[in-house]
Amino acid sequence: MTGVSSVTAIGPVAGVLVGGGSRRMGRDKALIDVGGETLLERTLRVAKSSAGQCSLVGDAPFSLPSSVRHVRRVPDAANAAGPIAGLLGMLNAFPGSPVLLLACDMPNLGAALLETLVRAARTETIVAVSDAIVPLTIEVGRERTHPCCAVYLPTAKTHVESAVDAGRFRMMSLLDALRVHRVNVAGEDAAQLLNWNTPLDLPGGGAMPSE
Repeated sequence: MTGVSSVTAIGPVAGVLVGGGSRRMGRDKALIDVGGETLLERTLRVAKSSAGQCSLVGDAPFSLPSSVRHVRRVPDAANAAGPIAGLLGMLNAFPGSPVLLLACDMPNLGAALLETLVRAARTETIVAVSDAIVPLTIEVGRERTHPCCAVYLPTAKTHVESAVDAGRFRMMSLLDALRVHRVNVAGEDAAQLLNWNTPLDLPGGGAMPSE
């Protein structure tokens, strides 16, 4: 089995980021209730429908809900900060496996979008020329990529390590160094990538959650 074939056969493992400080929200975003479950519980549920294995990534600054305490924990890379630390932690923990990296602040995230990303990660012609598979939306005529709802292939690891070693922790800068296969997400589907960052984003002040 070739390297590309082995990657497409394995399929992604999911890593849900839990180490953020939620400073702009003023409280832990992961614990906000969405239809009777926390954002963290909802994200894990959706991720499990598309990935064979799910992990919580980073040192959560809050007490985990009892329903997720059995989920494997993966530490952030010690010499990095922010989502890139979680990404490198996952690539270290699961060598040779694609990583589906997910923030846990997207209340509208659905399985169909993740399945589209996973399907691309199982397509040899895409994997052969890519390091990452990332959603792309158009907002007010401006393209936006979403690095915290994306699949990173094993070939991305050396670039992630180089960025971390150089102290470059911004995910958008990392994408500039990667061969990125962009998945266009338009119309109502783009709402799945909306995230909650401040109290104004919560129901009554912004996006409403849906399945």
